[in-house]
Amino acid sequence: MIVTHAVTTGTKGEFHMRLKSIITAGLLAFTAAFTASYAIAQDKKAVEPAPVCANCHEKQHNTILLTGHGANYDAAGTTCQNCHGNAAEHLKDPMKAKPISALTTKDANAAEKSAVCLTCHAGQRQLENWNIAKHRKVDVSCVSCHSIHGTQSASNNKEIKDSSFAAAPYTTTQRKLAYKTCIGCHADVRGDILRPSHHPIIEGKIGCQDCHDPHGALQKASLRGDSLNDLCFTCHADKRGPFIHEHPRCRRTAPSATRRTARTTARCSHRGPRNSAATATPTVIRTASTTAAGRCPTHCPRTSGS
Repeated sequence: MIVTHAVTTGTKGEFHMRLKSIITAGLLAFTAAFTASYAIAQDKKAVEPAPVCANCHEKQHNTILLTGHGANYDAAGTTCQNCHGNAAEHLKDPMKAKPISALTTKDANAAEKSAVCLTCHAGQRQLENWNIAKHRKVDVSCVSCHSIHGTQSASNNKEIKDSSFAAAPYTTTQRKLAYKTCIGCHADVRGDILRPSHHPIIEGKIGCQDCHDPHGALQKASLRGDSLNDLCFTCHADKRGPFIHEHPRCRRTAPSATRRTARTTARCSHRGPRNSAATATPTVIRTASTTAAGRCPTHCPRTSGS
């Protein structure tokens, strides 16, 4: 009996050893095949002709080599000329003649600069509201925020322009964060995102573009949601309700000119029984930001206190 058990145990051990050897050999073969295919692809890419522009502008050529803009490279530099203008005369005498384009002309306005980008990008879904976008109306162009020749990274796949300025007095991440570009113009927001209670924007967990659409939206402040509450509920789903003791909603008014004052100073003081939403009436602390009718401002918080 003991001999039979020993033979059985030895057979199982040999089986497991063989199985491990087969799996290891399979993984090694897969790794070798993947590496070989990658090397072949790199060799194929290497033999493709580089654009003539790369002879002098090698750094700019390398920045878009692995992006969609560099996917259609050819020897004549057609991709480069689509943005920078005709380079026929520039190739004859690089020091005397420069390519002429709205992107290379200093006196070109924002609409002319954006038109160069919209030649290819006009049909994209994220630009469907660009004609009504606030940024377009205040002469912000595509190149004001984007730079296709910037350093590429997985955290900056939208090619946001690099900015060394940061709102936070400390470094939270080495990743490129879009808010650094936003506060270049929206300097008043810098103080808000540095408050003790703030959305984790400077920490890199969310960005300005998660709530606001820089390419335009139908809502005020270019909000991405159908309403302010609906947008908040996309992350704060636990605040959606319904609750047993429901908070009576404040009546909404149009944002006044002093919307920032309304958001920071106006508050609702809800008195009366909280378990009766029909009878609980908010008593408004009247400030300069409330309306003449005494209604709550737009940014009234859904507080949970009494």
